[in-house]
Amino acid sequence: MLIINEKYMEQNITIEDILGSIEKALLIQESGNFSQPDRIHLGENENPFLLMPCFKEDYFSTKLITVYPKNSQIGEDVTQGVTLLNDIKTGKPLALLNGTYLTALRTGCVGGVSSKYLAKRDASSIAIIGAGVQSLFQVLATCAVRPIKDVYVYSRTESKINTFIEKLQLLLPNVNLHKSSCSKDAVEKSDIIICATTSSNPVIPDEIDLYKGKHIIGIGSYQPHTRELPNAVIESADYIYTDTLFAIEESGDLGIPIKANLIKEEDVQTLGKVLQFGELNDDLLNSTTVFKCVGIGLFDLCAAEAIYKHALKNDGAIDIEL
Repeated sequence: MLIINEKYMEQNITIEDILGSIEKALLIQESGNFSQPDRIHLGENENPFLLMPCFKEDYFSTKLITVYPKNSQIGEDVTQGVTLLNDIKTGKPLALLNGTYLTALRTGCVGGVSSKYLAKRDASSIAIIGAGVQSLFQVLATCAVRPIKDVYVYSRTESKINTFIEKLQLLLPNVNLHKSSCSKDAVEKSDIIICATTSSNPVIPDEIDLYKGKHIIGIGSYQPHTRELPNAVIESADYIYTDTLFAIEESGDLGIPIKANLIKEEDVQTLGKVLQFGELNDDLLNSTTVFKCVGIGLFDLCAAEAIYKHALKNDGAIDIEL
């Protein structure tokens, strides 16, 4: 069994590698050729322990992960965990991967895929709301699919912004990084708006005119009573997409507006349906689009498979026998 740690993934796995695995996962989801039991929530509501199993024709995986929002206050990652990849025919464990890094990488790439298929072709600016680990990967993945020149950063925890910008500048030396004084400043100047926070309440302005012609991504909230996106985002949208329709029940970003009759359940579509066409749709790209992600085990499975195969070819991970 291979042990694939954060260092190996950081040094060897590219954003493009995982963008491809996420597109594969979205198409598998549309085909129905997989099995994914409901995510299991254990522990405290405030600090949940999640088990996310998923099965497809050749492999299955189980992610065991915790979400501790207050970790950000002590310099620890909010999400912590591991992902186990198994052979479907024998059940043999093939790889144990650092689930914290894998989750950040694959979630960033889910946002990146949404920008590839839903944001205008010439989108050149990003508003990133939040300055944590997930925000970093969201920006990296978006810059991989669009010609981004400017990134506007806002966080309610102002002390984190400078460190975030310094880290991002090393990774994106040709992108201009700006510190915004408020979320409205960042939103006004950007083509793509990404909310990646643990906030329970909307983190961007409730003003419809701010969002016309833009692509808005909600990546942080994952419970029915929490939301990052205000009503104005939902009301301004020409099209609303999600990674899984389960998000309607699980996320307040979709569930609360539906209960308030701002939109109907049938107004929400899966991103995989867009990918099925196999090409970019300019009418869609030039519209106001919203993408809400809650994450599914199939993303972890396809990303883990890609990383495992890479490690096998490059003999770069630790190999142990159980």
